[in-house]
Amino acid sequence: MTLAPSNIAKILALVSALLLGGCGGGGGSATPSVTEDTDLLVQNAALHSSKNIGVNMSGLVSMTSNSTVSSTLNKLAKSKKVKTSPNNRTASYDEQVHDYLLPTLEGGNTTRTRNGNTISIDPDENYVCQQWIADQQQTSNIDECAAILTDLSASITATSDDTGTISYLYAGENLLVIQYAPASGSYELILPTLKTLVQRAAVITDQQDPLPETIRGAIKLSADVENANDTEEAGSMSVSITQPIQIAGTAGNESLNFSLGRSTLFSTRSNAVTGNGNVSISINALDIAVQNLMGSDTTAVTTIEMPDFTLSADLERFGTEILLSNVGMGRGPFRIAIANNDVVTVALEKFSARYNDLTREADFLTAFDLDVAIEYSQAAFGWLGDDSSLRVAATLPAGTLLTEQLNGATKVERGGPFSYQSSFIDGSGDDENFAQNVSFSTGQCFDQSFNDERLELVSCD
Repeated sequence: MTLAPSNIAKILALVSALLLGGCGGGGGSATPSVTEDTDLLVQNAALHSSKNIGVNMSGLVSMTSNSTVSSTLNKLAKSKKVKTSPNNRTASYDEQVHDYLLPTLEGGNTTRTRNGNTISIDPDENYVCQQWIADQQQTSNIDECAAILTDLSASITATSDDTGTISYLYAGENLLVIQYAPASGSYELILPTLKTLVQRAAVITDQQDPLPETIRGAIKLSADVENANDTEEAGSMSVSITQPIQIAGTAGNESLNFSLGRSTLFSTRSNAVTGNGNVSISINALDIAVQNLMGSDTTAVTTIEMPDFTLSADLERFGTEILLSNVGMGRGPFRIAIANNDVVTVALEKFSARYNDLTREADFLTAFDLDVAIEYSQAAFGWLGDDSSLRVAATLPAGTLLTEQLNGATKVERGGPFSYQSSFIDGSGDDENFAQNVSFSTGQCFDQSFNDERLELVSCD
């Protein structure tokens, strides 16, 4: 009997659970003492590596829920919300991660060797798999799981009784490195070693789907907790690319090449009491090339390029204002092309703006310049294309203030002008072509036309 996909997921859950799991790291300038009790060090390492991320999630949920800006943005969403106690969710999550983690560090016939403050651990694979696999009657599943984990080892280097590093190694190479402490930490997943583990699992289970030939890079989750009290959660967390990622390979007549430079995919800071916080993104050197992804030609290569993208959004004044800063792309446009024929291009110069949800005002602190082009050309799509195209461009000088009026129109309250250009060419001939180039000055109001997508001058009353 082979190991079912659901149980393969359980076997690999240590990687994902720990990556998304607890908190750790930290330390002061003084060198703290470390207990001689090895069992206590191991148990503390497991405890502090499997909690506190839920606190940040609860704080983030509270921040967005209490923000009037978030409420305004969510008015369009009409989904039912399930009411669940944040504490229950956090406790359940922490317990599950702990249950996956602890068996890899102690129990069964696990062997441990201590040298100073470093503990080398050889897990009991059968014991680990018995704890991980719910249906222990499936002995073949446990045997396969144990065979996969044969090359798994771990080491704990303690810097105090409650802080240190857990390094999981597979075939002698770092797989997952956890910095742990009661209120801060990080979890770094090394992708080449993960590939080795997945390949080993494929051989053992006889489910050898091809993997890309090249897999490089590392992903890291970091978290800090400032306040863990219910309804008062405060902290920060981030997911970043610490080693540039490259995934490349071929399967049959298709190919994939994905690369991403050192980046911050997501970083957040939240405070449930004030409703304030920050979300930021910093993408660097994203490049994707995939054969037979879009278009009619199966040999055509679709490329996606984004040299950079940054965004910082601060919720302020108890969640009633949002400050956007450094939003946009500074090293070239976002671009999708088929066989080197542009399909989508988006150019957005970096800008900063403040939005007040109480007064319904958008104040552009720097100039705003957006240009979007969509081409449904025959050159890119072959017989599927009809040479239709859409173009939208908008500009605002620094210092422009836009306000929402009672009738729903938008007024150029200060600064300006707001310039807007749009055009549509229907290559199929089914719809009418249109083009617009308008500008709205200080004191004027504009809104979308009832008849089409154009913007038009309207009354402010």
